[in-house]
Amino acid sequence: MANVYDTADQLAKDLEASEQFQDLKKAYDMLKLDAVAYAMFQQFQDKQVELQQKQATGQEITQEEMAGLQTIGEKMQ
Repeated sequence: MANVYDTADQLAKDLEASEQFQDLKKAYDMLKLDAVAYAMFQQFQDKQVELQQKQATGQEITQEEMAGLQTIGEKMQ
């Protein structure tokens, strides 16, 4: 019987070797080279986490909060 940890480790290695992962890693590395773009990306992630936490605690997300997240997303494009 296979050890679940060995299976998980092999899955992680296979995912890291995949073309999709390598493309994503390359795009992320390129993003980090642009300080302004990376700061905006971090701002978007922070706001996204904030809203997810708010939602998880049963609080309602306002239209203004969603609009703020959308605005950051549009700027990133």
